[in-house]
Amino acid sequence: MADPVATVEKIVKIGLKIKDAVDTVRHNEDECREIRKKVLRFSAILSQLQQTGMMNDSPAMSSALEDLEESLQHALELVTACQERSTIRRLISAGDLAKQLRRVKDDILNKVMLASFAINAHTTIVLLTIQAGSHPLLQQQEDTGQTEASHNRHSTNYARVLHGHGRSEFYGERNNTLAGSRAPFAPLLAFREYKLSELMAATNYFSYDNIIGEGGHSTVYKGVLNDGIVVSIKTFIESPGLSWACSHDIHLLVSKLQNKNVVKIVGYVAHEVRTPSSSRVMWFFKRQEYQVIKRKYYWVEEYMPNGSLDKIINDTQLGWSSLFRIIKGVAQGMHCLHEQGIVHVDIKPSNVLLDSDMNPKIADFGVSEVLNDNQITCVNGWGDEASIYTEYLILRGTVGYMAPEYLAEGFVSKKNDVYAFGITLLEIVGSIRMIKPVTKYGLDEWAWMAWESGGIEELFDPAVFGESQLTEIMKCVEVGLLCAQHDRANRPTMAEVLQMLYGLKELPTPKKPTPKKPTLREFKFSELKAATNGFSDSNIIGRGGIATVYKGVLDDRSVIAIKKFRWAPQLCWPHTHKQLLLASTLQHKNVVQVRGYAHESGPVMEWLRGRKGQNKDKEYIWVEEYVPNGTLHEIIHCREPRLDWSSHIRIIEGIAQGLNYLHDKHVVHLDLKPTNIVLDSHMNPKITDFEVAKVLNGNQRKYEIVTAGTFQYMAPEHLTNGAVSTMNDVYAFGITLLETVSGIRRRHNHPGEFHLHQWAWKALKGRGKEFDPALFGKSQLVEIKRCIKVGLLCAQHELAERPSMADVLLMLNGEKEVPTPKKPAYIKSTA
Repeated sequence: MADPVATVEKIVKIGLKIKDAVDTVRHNEDECREIRKKVLRFSAILSQLQQTGMMNDSPAMSSALEDLEESLQHALELVTACQERSTIRRLISAGDLAKQLRRVKDDILNKVMLASFAINAHTTIVLLTIQAGSHPLLQQQEDTGQTEASHNRHSTNYARVLHGHGRSEFYGERNNTLAGSRAPFAPLLAFREYKLSELMAATNYFSYDNIIGEGGHSTVYKGVLNDGIVVSIKTFIESPGLSWACSHDIHLLVSKLQNKNVVKIVGYVAHEVRTPSSSRVMWFFKRQEYQVIKRKYYWVEEYMPNGSLDKIINDTQLGWSSLFRIIKGVAQGMHCLHEQGIVHVDIKPSNVLLDSDMNPKIADFGVSEVLNDNQITCVNGWGDEASIYTEYLILRGTVGYMAPEYLAEGFVSKKNDVYAFGITLLEIVGSIRMIKPVTKYGLDEWAWMAWESGGIEELFDPAVFGESQLTEIMKCVEVGLLCAQHDRANRPTMAEVLQMLYGLKELPTPKKPTPKKPTLREFKFSELKAATNGFSDSNIIGRGGIATVYKGVLDDRSVIAIKKFRWAPQLCWPHTHKQLLLASTLQHKNVVQVRGYAHESGPVMEWLRGRKGQNKDKEYIWVEEYVPNGTLHEIIHCREPRLDWSSHIRIIEGIAQGLNYLHDKHVVHLDLKPTNIVLDSHMNPKITDFEVAKVLNGNQRKYEIVTAGTFQYMAPEHLTNGAVSTMNDVYAFGITLLETVSGIRRRHNHPGEFHLHQWAWKALKGRGKEFDPALFGKSQLVEIKRCIKVGLLCAQHELAERPSMADVLLMLNGEKEVPTPKKPAYIKSTA
């Protein structure tokens, strides 16, 4: 039987060969990349384990590792075959290779599970031997005992806190992890694949009555398995930001962690579902709808009877001792995750659950990421410090807890979690204030003011803490401020946070928080219902294809716009919430500001599931700034008296500035039109309605099965093949510009005979007789014709012939010459 150390070395070498081979594959790229990712990750784990010396005398795991080596060798052969240049070879074997790659990927996963079990079993034996005092590693530690004894008291205590030497307050129980090693692993027997029928029986067929939680990406059910064990079951639908491969890897890694402050994951179910396409093009041509195959998956976790931390903070008044224990528990759990290279990305009170002993456990790893030490991922550009680029540019996390560098540049690192922990810590401390804040966020501002003034004790309810605990409270406020620093370089690591909380490290002075831009607020549904007089028809100020907009007045007399979405298959909560987060990050005078949101469960058509009393979904509401002067469509077509040309050109330039800002942020609106442009009290235009917007990487182009937008404003390439780029918006802007210019035309008695493009081409060639002389001066005719040329240029049929919005701005301002546009093919030759 081969030496396990030698086998590990072979596995690592094969992994490196696969890594190099994948870089030059010519087909089946996705399958090859997934194999490379899994192979490299497990190779790295084996290498680290080998360095500990715990594999030197372990023939027990040799067989499992040899089986894994054989599967990896087969994978290398298949990946190499994907490098073939022959076109005939590629056509004949690409499909067969794809099937073989998928099979070998599953085989690798199975062999990894067996190898992991063998390693865990061996590790358990070694640890038990260490406890008995008869293992060489124990002797090695004893030999270094004098060196450790020479450390000061703080470093010794801290080692006990972090690594579990002896009995410590950190774990509250014996922890057998070796000094300097990472968190211990639970045996993999607990983590298994369930049958969907088991989970259906456990939840009474996913009954509405079994729902115990709903989030941005999932619904959580309480279930009772056949053996009587109570579990929680989370459901997900695969999406670009929630791929099965990534989610499985993260949850598998978390399932191995044996930490009392991380929720235990015990299993999963994954199966494919077919969902109908809602393509407007398919509907228009009466074609059969596409069947889109997605993977639906379920995660089975331990059940937490005391709910989430946010309910404790908002609804229950705990004493300070309990809250401080929760704070330290959350910090311990996060340190454990960071030791494994896991960045949670969505730390917040609702993702911290409490067991029967009020012990906090971090949950919800749906958007988490694994990074190497000090690595930074950039989700919308290239970062520094060994940064990498992720494929899907989707905001992850919750506004209010997102670190500034993530909102601004898309950077993801462990310091994102530290920031979110700081806000969460301050929110926990804020729960014992005598006067609770009106808004949910901005917590670091009140904490700074209280800490700087020195009157922090006056804020808190003396009924929930004693005088001797005031020092702990002040320390927690200071730690929270340090974690929530604007510059990530000024934030401590979670290891340092633990030192501070346990009094083992002196706290540096925090810097004053940078003033924050307005953040999202979660409104109560009842609050918005009251603001609109029960969503009265008299409060309606706009209607669209999927939403109705109401004017609302809050209790503080502030006026808001409330957009209530009607139920539609494409408006699931994950999608709606993602679009809401995207819109909330946009800050420009020509973009409508999103203030917050609300949702409430409500009935959905009974036939969707066929069971009465169990068919409920969410009604989604966006709260936005109120813009009093209606839409641009009303200005152009309905309002009297009409605006003059000076007002029209100011509106056109404002739209161009707002759209250029969006494109600078890599945002494509995809539904630009006069009804989605509103005007404030100063007639300043603001772009609104981001329900179908997309985020792209620079000049990236995507292709969508489902078209988005309004038919007459859709770019030709989007209608024909679903292409999405910034040029879609440029085309829509061109149509909108021409429509805006037409607002000063001479009106006739037969408006139905008006054809925008033909009128614009004729007006460009004419002498101004097409315009109402009461609305412009002769000196402005050159400017009007320049705008028509820009509009026709933007609305060119060929994508390559349209200018960028940056160039459009220069043309409108007269800083760049406007090329002569081609005559649109659909304009009559007699025009």
